[in-house]
Amino acid sequence: MNDPRLARLARSSRSPSPGARAWAALLVALAACAPLAACGDSDPPIDEADAADAAPPTDDATPPRDTSPPTDASPPDGGRDGSTDATADGARDATADARDAAPGTCATDDDCEGRCVGGTCAAPTHTDGKVSPSLGETDIDCGGPTAPTKCGEAKSCALDRDCSTAVCSTGKKCVVGASCRGGPNGPSGVDTCGTGEPGTAGAVVESCCRSLPLPTRTTRRLDRYEITGGRVRAFLDGLAAANGGVANVRAYALAYAAANPTSQLAEVLNGYPGLLDVLPDRAGPSARFPMPVHLGAFPLDPINALDGCFVGDGGYGHATYWQPSTHIKPYGIGYVDGTGFADGVRKYSREELDKKPVNCMMPLLLASFCAWDGGELARTDDFREVWGRRPEVIGATTVYIPWATLLNVGQFNWRNGHGTTCNPAWPGCVNPQRYFYVFPTIRPDGQGHLPADDDTPAIAAPGRFPLDVTAIKSAGGDGWYDIGGNLMEAAWPTSQGAINPGASQVTDVCDVTAGPGFGEEACVRRGNNGVLRYAGPLPHVALVGSSFEGHSRRSERYLSAAAPNETLIVAGDLKPATFQYGKVGARCAR
Repeated sequence: MNDPRLARLARSSRSPSPGARAWAALLVALAACAPLAACGDSDPPIDEADAADAAPPTDDATPPRDTSPPTDASPPDGGRDGSTDATADGARDATADARDAAPGTCATDDDCEGRCVGGTCAAPTHTDGKVSPSLGETDIDCGGPTAPTKCGEAKSCALDRDCSTAVCSTGKKCVVGASCRGGPNGPSGVDTCGTGEPGTAGAVVESCCRSLPLPTRTTRRLDRYEITGGRVRAFLDGLAAANGGVANVRAYALAYAAANPTSQLAEVLNGYPGLLDVLPDRAGPSARFPMPVHLGAFPLDPINALDGCFVGDGGYGHATYWQPSTHIKPYGIGYVDGTGFADGVRKYSREELDKKPVNCMMPLLLASFCAWDGGELARTDDFREVWGRRPEVIGATTVYIPWATLLNVGQFNWRNGHGTTCNPAWPGCVNPQRYFYVFPTIRPDGQGHLPADDDTPAIAAPGRFPLDVTAIKSAGGDGWYDIGGNLMEAAWPTSQGAINPGASQVTDVCDVTAGPGFGEEACVRRGNNGVLRYAGPLPHVALVGSSFEGHSRRSERYLSAAAPNETLIVAGDLKPATFQYGKVGARCAR
C-alpha cells in the first residue's frame, strides 16, 4: 500500500369583540354628522395612515379609519389593500379615498389589484401585467395553482411549482439550478456571486446559478458564473438526502446516463464502458475511489507532474473545496501539529472557500454535477458564442479578447502573483508579477496571505473582477463573467470525434491512492505507483481562457475563428475528462 502523503509531497378570523362592535357603531354615527364639529369634536381625529391609504382625503378633516372586521361577507373592492367598501352595517368604510366615490372605483391602476378601467377596478386576470394575490399569483401574471404561466428566473415564488425552473429557493425566488435552492450551509457560493464582497459598500451580488440565454442560440443558456464550492456542496448534500445519507455520485451518474441517452454522461457510458465506475460512491477517506480525493485533496490519477491541489506546509497548493479535517488528514493534508503529523485543518473557513469556484475536480464529476443541477457541462461552442472575434495587437502578437477593450493585468485575474516573463508584453505586466487580488486578506489565525501555506486567496469568487465580462451580451443586456481569467475552464467538445489529442492522448485511469489487491493490475503514473482502475482511451475536454497563475489564451484559435472548427483546438489544450488541476474550473449550460 502506498503512502499518498509521500506521493503528494513529491509534488441557511375571529368574530369582532363587543368593544369592536361598539366602536363600529360609533364610527357610523360620526359619519352621519355634518359638519364633523357639530358632533362636539372641535379637533379632527388623526388618520393612522398606512400603505393602503395612497389616495388623499376628500377634506382637511380626515375621519378615523374603520379598523373593525366586517361581519358580513362583503366582496373585495378590487383595491390594492384587499379591503371592503362597506362596513359591517353596509355603510362605506371611514377612510376617504378614491374608492369611496363608488364601490370599486379607482383613479389609477395602483388603486386596484387588477387594472383601473374607466374609473372602475376590473377583476384581476393572469394577463393584466400585475401581481394578483387573490388569484394565487406570486409575481406578475405567473405562479400559483391556476396561472397558465410559470415564473422565470429571479421572479418571486412560494413553491417549486410556481417556477419555470422548477426550483423555488429558500429566499422565495425562482432559481435555475437545484444547487442554488439554499439550505443549512448558508448563502456562501449560492447567493454570493457578482461584483464586490457581500456586505461591503457598492457590492452587487446575485444567485450563483444565474444563467443567460445565448445571443444566437437563444433557447440555450450558459451560466453567468463558474461553479462554486457552495453549489457542489449542495449537490453532494442533495444526493445524500435522496440516498439514505450516502452521496453516491457513481450511482447517480449511471442512472442519469441510462435515462438520458443523448447526455454527456450517456456518451461516456456507451463510448467508454466502465469509466463512470471511477466516480465515488460514498464519502470518507476509506472508500475505494475516495471522495476527498475526487473533491481536490490531490488527483486520483496525477496526469500532470505538478497540479497545485495539495494544501500543506510549503506546498503552494490552492484547492478551493473545503473538507472536514477527518476526511483529509489521512492524506497528509494540512499542517504539521505537535504530534508531527498533518492536522487536516485548512487555513480558511468553509464559508469563505464555498464562495470560490471549484478546481482540482474531474470534468467527469462536474458533468455529473451539471446534470443534477438541470443542465450539462458547458460545451466548446457555448464559449465560442460569447467569446467574440475582437483582435488586439500587442507587440508582434495578435490576440483575440472577449471584452469591449483590452484589459490590463490586474483588471482580470491573470498572472496574480505569478509569472516572470511578459510574452506578449501585455499592458500592466511586470516581472516578477505582484499579487493584485487577495481575499480574504487575513486568515482566521490573524496572519496575512502566505502563498506557500495556501494560495486560494488569489482565486476570486465569481464576478469579483467587474471588467472581466464579455462584450457580447445576452438579450437582456448582461454578459458572462470570468470568461477571460480566474480559472481556465473545462469545455465538453461539441463533437468528441472532431478533436484530436494526438501525442497528448491520455489513456487509462491509474489510481495512486491505493496499491493493487488480489487480481488487480499495478500501474505507474508520473512516478507514482497505483492500481489500474480503467484501461483504454479517455474522452477529452478542451481548456478555454486563462488562469490566475498565468496560463493564457487556451483554445484561442478555435474561439476566435470565423466558423466553428474544433480541429483548431491544439493538442496541448485538450485534457482527459479525469484531469484534476488547480487552475481549471468549469460552468454549466442548459
